Amino acid sequence: MIGEIFVGGMFGLVLGSFAGALSYRLVNDQDWIAKRSSCPQCGMQLGIADLIPLFGFMLRRGKCAHCAQPISWRYPIIEIVNAFGCILAVATFGTSINAAFVIGLATILVAMAAADFEAQILPDELQIALAILGAGFAYQNGTFLSGLTAGVLGAGLGLLLRTFYRRVRKIDALGLGDIKFFGAAGLWIGLDHLSWFLGLSALIGVALALVMGKGMKDRIPFGVALAIALFVLVVGRPIASF
Repeated sequence: MIGEIFVGGMFGLVLGSFAGALSYRLVNDQDWIAKRSSCPQCGMQLGIADLIPLFGFMLRRGKCAHCAQPISWRYPIIEIVNAFGCILAVATFGTSINAAFVIGLATILVAMAAADFEAQILPDELQIALAILGAGFAYQNGTFLSGLTAGVLGAGLGLLLRTFYRRVRKIDALGLGDIKFFGAAGLWIGLDHLSWFLGLSALIGVALALVMGKGMKDRIPFGVALAIALFVLVVGRPIASF
């Protein structure tokens, strides 16, 4: 099992590197398929040594090999977080189809959280990927109907909450990206855990607002709270009874 967890962690670093690049390119309207990785400071294409997840950053001492400008810490942080998520997936589900689904989930959520934290955007491309993987996960576990119902109900509740706050408080309590997230998340958690997801994400959102010193009228990265809550519930389902 230790060997499997180690492999999961290394694989998570690689996927984390992809998640970091993906989140940056999507929010900046850059080609995320064919474009080769380059230094955002000098524009030089990165070599193999530069692209080694985490260890490339350490090897270059956090600086570009071409222009010697500092490399953002976002990249190793994203890689480490994703590796941790993949380790939890393997530790919980072993080497199974479910583990593969949850490794994909971790990578998508890390990219979404990074995009929302940095640019207040939850890209539609990632929302679609989250929903497709969620549908596969639900079908694999025989919960597709429950997940679909939870997705529709969750998105509907989010839309009602957004409408209420816009009319009564004159603020956008939820963005449309958050509402789409509710719909995709429902496929992963099913109807039985929808209330847990809504409650946990709200608590994490409040905690983020307190830590960041945000008020009711300030934009908080609620996508980060949604991502954490969803992953906790998906990984926690096999080892806890709610």
